Amino acid sequence: MPALVASRCDPYAKAFFDSLLARNKARLQALIAVARKLLHAIYEIFRSGVMYEGAKLFPSITLS
Repeated sequence: MPALVASRCDPYAKAFFDSLLARNKARLQALIAVARKLLHAIYEIFRSGVMYEGAKLFPSITLS
């Protein structure tokens, strides 16, 4: 559920999700990739205490 919300509301997660769909990935596969990215971010937040930044989580995505 958090991945679904992130792929709709977070501009970086949305751009990542859309880029996966553009590469002909299945919608569920792209959603799971976003969920995995978020899981890595949650682990890093708990481990080091840094705040969430979408730009760091999705470095290859540039917003226009």
